[in-house]
Amino acid sequence: MSKILDMAQDFEQKSKAQASATEQQLKSDFNRFAQSIKEELAASEKNFKKDIRAYSRRMWWVTLKTWFWLFLSVVIVALTLWGIVQYQLYDIQSNYQQIRDQKETIQTLSAQGGNMSISHCGKTKQLCAQVRPELGLFGEDGENYMILKGN
Repeated sequence: MSKILDMAQDFEQKSKAQASATEQQLKSDFNRFAQSIKEELAASEKNFKKDIRAYSRRMWWVTLKTWFWLFLSVVIVALTLWGIVQYQLYDIQSNYQQIRDQKETIQTLSAQGGNMSISHCGKTKQLCAQVRPELGLFGEDGENYMILKGN
């Protein structure tokens, strides 16, 4: 029986040694597998970060271009509006000057008795004015002028 006991103890020691060796081999393989996964994850993280930076740079340029065109459009609209306002200002000043000149002419004519009434007379609707026949005719060399009726 001692032979069987020796064989059982020998088998038990070999089994323990084999189990220990298998355990060590599995730990080693698991550690290599874990290290490999960590390296792959680190490489994947590095690629993701690189891709995110590249995308961010592209988006920065797209955003910059968008803001540039927006700014340029606003500047063009502002300059166009400024030009329109300047033209209107020039036109208003020109019209104001013309109105002042016309008022001066009206005052000058009124001062000279030019406040008269003009109409269209006859069948042909010719231009005519009221005159003051009581003052008589004026003119030289057969010209017949009369003083217009006015203030």
